[in-house]
Amino acid sequence: MTRYARNHRAATLAALFVVPLTALAVGVLPPGGAAVRAERERERPEGAERAHRLLKRMMEAERRRAVAGREVTDIAGGPESEQRVKRDPRRGMRIEFIRPTQDILVDNRRRSWRLQNGKKRLIERPSRLREKGRAVYEIMARLRRGELQADMEGQDLVAGRVTDIVRIGPPPGVAAPARRFWIDRETGLRLRTEERAPSGRVLSSSYFLEVDVSPRLRDEDFAEPDAPGVKRVVEDRQVFGSVHEAQKAVHFSLRRPGHLPAGFKLREVAVMKYKRKKMAVQRFANGLTVLSLFQTDADLPPRLRDRAGKRGNDGQSPRRGPRVITWRDGADTFALVGNFPEDDLQRIADSVR
Repeated sequence: MTRYARNHRAATLAALFVVPLTALAVGVLPPGGAAVRAERERERPEGAERAHRLLKRMMEAERRRAVAGREVTDIAGGPESEQRVKRDPRRGMRIEFIRPTQDILVDNRRRSWRLQNGKKRLIERPSRLREKGRAVYEIMARLRRGELQADMEGQDLVAGRVTDIVRIGPPPGVAAPARRFWIDRETGLRLRTEERAPSGRVLSSSYFLEVDVSPRLRDEDFAEPDAPGVKRVVEDRQVFGSVHEAQKAVHFSLRRPGHLPAGFKLREVAVMKYKRKKMAVQRFANGLTVLSLFQTDADLPPRLRDRAGKRGNDGQSPRRGPRVITWRDGADTFALVGNFPEDDLQRIADSVR
């Protein structure tokens, strides 16, 4: 069995690493949990306590307030995108891309559609908004347990509005990415998000150029895009909560990593059709970033295979973007994708059995 360490700058893998802040349902603490939380809050430094209050206000705002505007996104070193965004806590989300494509993405909390105007194709799939909401719940749960830490990092202007900057990161001694949120002082809405590697390099960012915090949105904004004459594709994708459940959906034996970074746990296993066969993706998360293990008995998708191995002009790894390790074991091919140093990612790959 041969394994090859690879690096790449793959904007097409953006969805694996970004955790947009959408609606959050506050969980119920276990018996005695309120007292434990109160004790922890009394022990927090003043900056950390203010950061926790701002995060709670931000998520409450995104549960209740609609927002619209023009936004810029830069993920994993790929081409920067610009889009018009409409978000409604009850009705869903609409994104109209301005550049580099003219795609339209609509998610009404039940179904999701992506209209690819250049390819004349409409892709329909189940909504992902609930999954993203669960990811936000995970952040808050880990903050309460002390597995993540929050603090203040100053103030800034975003789209002409005053914001407070809150950083969420792993505890000292844990090498994992951190996130920063720019929170609107008036409404509590998130106006900018940034993810940074332990080294400080920016992994992803999104921010509003223009924002309307009291938009007038219509029901039609969250309906299936009107797309006459395009090819309709319904994505065959299943999501499971465990490897045991997912194993029933594939004919090859699912492998698992024997070693994971501190704080990472299995979030989901997605199974989808690929080249008339199946591909499984195990996603592990610590609340801030995602580690993804792909497995299939076909060749790897071009977005993984073709971009693997790219390096800078000096022969060194690119400064930005998630790293990829690919290998073959018997009839199966694998790819491990994550925002980790190459040695750490290789150690995880070597533990897959």
